[in-house]
Amino acid sequence: MSQRMNKAEREEFDILLNKYLSNNPTTPSRTLARMIVDIENERGKNYTVDSIRSLIRYRRLAAGQDKREMRMRSGKVVFDNPTYRDDYTILDDPELSELPDYIIDQKYDRVGVMSDLHIPKHNNGIIDTAINDFVKRDCNCIILNGDVLDNPQFSKFSFKPSYTSRTGEWLDQAEYFLESLRMTFPDALILFIEGNHDAWYKRYLWNRAEKLAEDPHYSLESRLHLSDYNIKWIPELQLVKLADYYVYHGHMLAKGGQLDTAAKRLLNRVKTNSIIGHMHYASMHQDIGFNDTPVATVHISGSMSTKRPSYMAYGGKSRHGYINIDVVDGKCEVENVWLDRGKRKVINC
Repeated sequence: MSQRMNKAEREEFDILLNKYLSNNPTTPSRTLARMIVDIENERGKNYTVDSIRSLIRYRRLAAGQDKREMRMRSGKVVFDNPTYRDDYTILDDPELSELPDYIIDQKYDRVGVMSDLHIPKHNNGIIDTAINDFVKRDCNCIILNGDVLDNPQFSKFSFKPSYTSRTGEWLDQAEYFLESLRMTFPDALILFIEGNHDAWYKRYLWNRAEKLAEDPHYSLESRLHLSDYNIKWIPELQLVKLADYYVYHGHMLAKGGQLDTAAKRLLNRVKTNSIIGHMHYASMHQDIGFNDTPVATVHISGSMSTKRPSYMAYGGKSRHGYINIDVVDGKCEVENVWLDRGKRKVINC
């Protein structure tokens, strides 16, 4: 709103807002705000998207719809949902050093996995290809398997000073992508797994703004308004279990080496079915036991970002790709897609 409302106008607006909220209970706050502005401004109002969105978010929080509602107990933040932990407290509290697996309900049987978008260094071509594939398959679960953001401005590595001037814009780009993803898959379970580039934001606050890091309002999931889009945040130390596979970003395990053998080396280490990102190199390896029986399989998904970002101009080995999964009788049927110069290939044993 461009000016302060009087009491009568505020009462009238409260009735109007209640109507929109009751008719659109799951619509993301930003999308609903745009809807209200488009409709009501044609009727002579002068609302703005940001002001309406703030009121929507306040109303939903007051109604208890924010899943990250918390309360203070003995000087510590305790979350109402016992399965949720904000991993910025993990290093200080031994009780939170081990997180339970996040187990995906078996009803989510058509899954799409995207990894390493590195917004704003993302590649629109591979993202569009993946999302179109997920739409054709009518996916009911989308997993963002780490490094959705690039965040070099928060890293310990050197970068051009101009990076810092566009930090807010890049975070907004990531949020617009998440909003678009939710609108494309309105009823799907969407998970955002924290990768190492995503975690740089949190560690920057730890090192530069300790007091702000203690406030969940300044967390990355809050900055991206994940609750507005009903997107589940998965801290980097938590594993996701999908049927007979684990899904995780992999930066805790993979520390360089030859990418051609990364899947084999990781399988030798984890010895369990895994979907891993981080390496930017679509590949797989399967361990075969007695009588040619598969023991375990590791799939590494390709990246969805540029191959030569400005801070690493010479780039390195990488492959664009994504992963399709169908869960049948409690087991994952994995299609590891690699776009080789635009040609679609599936990586098999």
